[in-house]
Amino acid sequence: MQRTQTSFRLFLVCFSLSLSWVLAVAQTADRPVRAQLPPGLVYVSQKVDLRQQLSAEETVFSLDGEPVPQLQTISLTLGLLLDDSGHIITRLANFSPQNAPPQLTVTLTGNAMGQFPATFLGMDSVTGLCLLKVANIPTIFLSAAAKTSANLVSQAAQRPIQLFGFNPRQRGNSTPGLSLFRPRIYNSYGAVKKATEDFRFSTNNPIYYLTAPTTLTPIQDCSVAIEKDGSVLGLVLYDTSGEETHLVYPLSRVQQIAAMILEHKRFVVPHAWLGATSGNHDPGAMTVRNRLTEQERGILIAAVFPDSPAEQAGVRPQDMLVSISGRTLATGADLSSTLRLLPACSEVMLKVRRGNEFKLLPARLAPAPATDAKQQLNWIVGQVENYERIAQGLPENDPNRTRNQSKANTFRAILSGITNSAPPDVWLRLMYGIEVTAITPQLAKYFAAPGGVLISTLTPSGKSVQLGFQVGDVIVKIGEDAVTDPASLMQALSQVNESGKELMVIRSGKPEVLGQVK
Repeated sequence: MQRTQTSFRLFLVCFSLSLSWVLAVAQTADRPVRAQLPPGLVYVSQKVDLRQQLSAEETVFSLDGEPVPQLQTISLTLGLLLDDSGHIITRLANFSPQNAPPQLTVTLTGNAMGQFPATFLGMDSVTGLCLLKVANIPTIFLSAAAKTSANLVSQAAQRPIQLFGFNPRQRGNSTPGLSLFRPRIYNSYGAVKKATEDFRFSTNNPIYYLTAPTTLTPIQDCSVAIEKDGSVLGLVLYDTSGEETHLVYPLSRVQQIAAMILEHKRFVVPHAWLGATSGNHDPGAMTVRNRLTEQERGILIAAVFPDSPAEQAGVRPQDMLVSISGRTLATGADLSSTLRLLPACSEVMLKVRRGNEFKLLPARLAPAPATDAKQQLNWIVGQVENYERIAQGLPENDPNRTRNQSKANTFRAILSGITNSAPPDVWLRLMYGIEVTAITPQLAKYFAAPGGVLISTLTPSGKSVQLGFQVGDVIVKIGEDAVTDPASLMQALSQVNESGKELMVIRSGKPEVLGQVK
């Protein structure tokens, strides 16, 4: 009996030891041995108001009709201290460059504990990397700012790395940001190779593919890739396209991007710009297109901007743009999305088809003059005014006068060919060099006008001056069409045919006919 009890106790001891070993293995199987954190690694927390994500409206109401209270949460991402001036690079979650994040806080890692307010300086539109500035960071932490590997270029194209980031199974992995205050940094092993076959790769943009691990979760965005010697290789950027081509930007390139943000005067560093607009397919070339492979068809170039990279490279209207650095193009949306993935000043190879002949045209892209449609329209208007002003200041027999006027006319034609109509105020400024204001009851009384629109600004070289308009005139009628606001003025002017229509204005309190507009 006693021997049986002893054997049973021995069995329990052995079973407990075995169970403890199994549990220990299970707990550490998905968690590598904790390693020393990379130099300069920080947490970046951002206050996010969920109301802004629930609706685009300024005010959101609850079911009982009362305003929804402020639903603020903390979104957490990783950042990297770049220098001893307190500049930190990161990718912010739930962030739009149109509205700078209101409250940013940086929490230090390692032994240098502490929280510090951060200032948003700007964002690179291609990578989404944001540059922050933090003051009064302890000297002991500043001295640990990330340093790039000196052997980055000379090392093998594919090599192993160690990753430091958030645990892929961390709570909140469905969104790029975390809601935890100080989550544990998860380190794992992987590999990278130079993305030489990628259309974005160049000597100025030496990006890498993350080849292992083969999949990432959004929560692992902005993980830090470490070399064998412990130096920082770069930052891992999660691919939001769904193609699972996660990129690693070397630290030297990240530092260049930070410098670009500091040099830029706006919040957002623009993407690349070619300076060519795409049109619909060319009906006359459809027979030829049907004989081409999908990789050779391309998109029709409708117009080329004066002095643009496309013009300097030799692209012409009616060319078929087939590819940019090997990335095939089938629609205008392909052209737009490709340029948004390329950094400004990229050197690319354009493949175009001119008739039945294919040409390879090297091009150096430029920073996009505008990052949205409205800004682009305003930029085109400014270009028209600038070239016309230059032309008007030159003698009539000067060849440069003709060249500048031709450039202005090209910009006008490009705008008229844009699918989305320009807003009335932009259209009037571009086509007629005029800015107007709708008549209010107070203005109607002051100008003795029954209604219409008030001319507030005239461009000296604009068409409206040739028609006899003056600042202070109130346009009330074009032909039989009453003018009540900028939209009705634009519509009336756009419907004028070659026979023309009479213009009626109120000038100095009296009605006056200015002749005909054509």
